[in-house]
Amino acid sequence: MITPYFQTEIIRLDLDFLHHDGFRWSPKTLTLSNRTIPWTAVSAVYWRKPAEPICYEMPQLERFELQQRLHVFRSASAMARTLGIWQLIDPLHEYKIPKPLQLEHAAGMFRVPPWEICIGGQTHISKPLVSKALAPVPVKGDRSMVTVKVEEPEKLDPRFTWFLQSAVDAKLDATVVFCCGDIWGFALERPSDSRWIDWRLVMDNHREAAWRRIEVPAEICQSIHAFMHRLGLNYGRLDFLVDAKDCWWFLEVNPNGQFGWLDPHNAHGVLSTIAKHAEKDPKLAT
Repeated sequence: MITPYFQTEIIRLDLDFLHHDGFRWSPKTLTLSNRTIPWTAVSAVYWRKPAEPICYEMPQLERFELQQRLHVFRSASAMARTLGIWQLIDPLHEYKIPKPLQLEHAAGMFRVPPWEICIGGQTHISKPLVSKALAPVPVKGDRSMVTVKVEEPEKLDPRFTWFLQSAVDAKLDATVVFCCGDIWGFALERPSDSRWIDWRLVMDNHREAAWRRIEVPAEICQSIHAFMHRLGLNYGRLDFLVDAKDCWWFLEVNPNGQFGWLDPHNAHGVLSTIAKHAEKDPKLAT
């Protein structure tokens, strides 16, 4: 989707490409589809979060091979970091800036719903509550945990780790794309019956037609700039909830969040701006 907006030649390395196109990493060179490229000819590397489709029900040999390929990606990221050719997104940001640290930094900049991580004890947050997964790993097979209501927190299994947060009575889901100082806001209306907890559950039925462009309030923009500067991020997609009083509640920032479905035809300039900064850009911090 974003490829046509790059000005220089793009070479994609995907997990499946490594198999179908043929791949070799030899000293100082990469070979893909019988084309050999020296590392010194690579001017920029843009990391688009290769999926890790590992599930506990995957056959052991298949899991082994997938881990080998993921190791190739991690090694390539280390090489790019050594050469100083990372652009816009650093894979380590997802691990260096986890959700609890984000929320600690966000306090004082945004409204943040009360939250708590509980292991083997009762929560001190008042109901109504929601629970979310801290780590994006499957629960069973390829099924992952999304945001869910917690009606009776006293019945939560103490053997498990629970990330709990006060529920926000929101009228809008809002997501903000931040790229090197530029900001785009998008919103999705919530049904009035309040049964909608996590928009990802209906994402397939609510693509770009449902998400609309909105103006982000000036004070929120100012806080976003300060927040991203504090975390050292040039790019991120920030998620908020907006209540009936138009108060914005910060949920999280994804340092490598998806964006294409918000502006698939580049009507708002999201794709072209990100492509520009993903190439070698001397204005970016290293």
